This record gives sequence, structure tokens and C-alpha cells, in this order.
Amino acid sequence: MTDAATTKCYQAITPEFLYSLKTFGIPNHKIRLKTSTSIMLIWNSDQAEGLCNETRLIVSRMTNHVIEAQIIYVSYAMTITKSQGQSLEFVGLYLPKLIFSHGQLYVTFSRVQSKSGLKILIHKKGKPENITTNVVFKEVLQNL
Repeated sequence: MTDAATTKCYQAITPEFLYSLKTFGIPNHKIRLKTSTSIMLIWNSDQAEGLCNETRLIVSRMTNHVIEAQIIYVSYAMTITKSQGQSLEFVGLYLPKLIFSHGQLYVTFSRVQSKSGLKILIHKKGKPENITTNVVFKEVLQNL
């Protein structure tokens, strides 16, 4: 494509066209909120203030460019994968079955700031246990 053709192609893609696109996983260009609406952060905004991925908030006030919201709770539950990159004061780990992926226990244990902030509940066949197995699939590591 020539430079002129490329320029003409990009001119055909107007902001209005881009705003009209609806794609799974990408927020709409315009969202409609009202006070008392429950919202959730989708990135780590200010971890020191508790504003991290999956923080739940309630909208309390809105202006043209600002949404004021109050934290409901930081996180009720999150997956081990979602916890990566976070530093948490308290971590509760519920293990109803074996850890199924290499390194997941390490990721979980390394998220908590102190040993006293870690609580683990292991259930096997409905009974509490005090040990678990970190399953490693050797087939995955063969070609490394």
C-alpha cells in the first residue's frame, strides 16, 4: 500500500467508529454509572492504599472527570495466578485438592508479608489435614 492509500485508509477509521466497537474484554468507550453502583478495579492503581487488582468499591460521587468511590473490601477471593506481583498482609489458602501446577505453592507463600499472615486450610475427603503435595509433572520439564 502506498503512503497516500495508507493515509486514506486511516482517515476512514473515525473516532466515532472506534467508539462504537464492542469487544469482549475491552471496556466500552462510554460507561454509564450512578451512585451506589458496585465497581471493581482491573489493575493495580495504588497498592499502598489498598487499590489493587480486584478491589471492590461503591461509587459515592461523580464529576465530569472524577469518580469518588469507597472500598468495600480488597478481595474476598482470588486465584493464585491473580495474586502474582502483589504483596499482601494476610493470605488465607484453601486447598480442597492437590496443587496442580508447578510453582503455585511458591507463588502463594511468597505473596504474604509475614509467616503470621498466612493461614492454610487443607481438606482431603472432607477432613482437615496438615500436609499437601506440590504436584510436579516431570513430562513438562523434560525438554528444558
